[in-house]
Amino acid sequence: AGYAVLRGTTIVNMSELARTDNTVFTYTDLPETDGSYLYAVASIRKVEMEESLSDYSNTLSLISDRTAPATPTALTTELVANGILLNWTASTSTEALTYSLYRAEDSDATASELKKIGAKVTQLSVVDPSPKVPYHYYTATAVDAIGNESAPATFSYINFQLLPVNGLSVVQD
Repeated sequence: AGYAVLRGTTIVNMSELARTDNTVFTYTDLPETDGSYLYAVASIRKVEMEESLSDYSNTLSLISDRTAPATPTALTTELVANGILLNWTASTSTEALTYSLYRAEDSDATASELKKIGAKVTQLSVVDPSPKVPYHYYTATAVDAIGNESAPATFSYINFQLLPVNGLSVVQD
């Protein structure tokens, strides 16, 4: 006895993916292609040498998506009164996206060397109010609803050694 895990694109073309015993209640699937899939579970009945499957459980519809969105382009940086202004052109992907923003020490930075400064950004223009030396390179990525992240945009360099004054007070003696 145990369970059969089934997958198909319609209820009529469901096929068995795996079998589990009575102690396993989870299954991870990575379909060969992205798309919408239906999943169901059936119990396996064994009597003597005969085996049968129960009716399918209620189906669950899930989307498999491993495709990262297109990379945002034309990233620019500009020194403004309240920090570093980042502007970029939206990803050409048609799905709903947000953007993640990063800074780095150089333009050859690997993914693990990027310092995230913003996530789930919906606009195409953001100010980094706290630029930090030696992170003079900025980049952006597009992120879809499932969490696939694009390659980083071409880095934009800005030398902000002399930052604008962000506060001024005058005391008269």
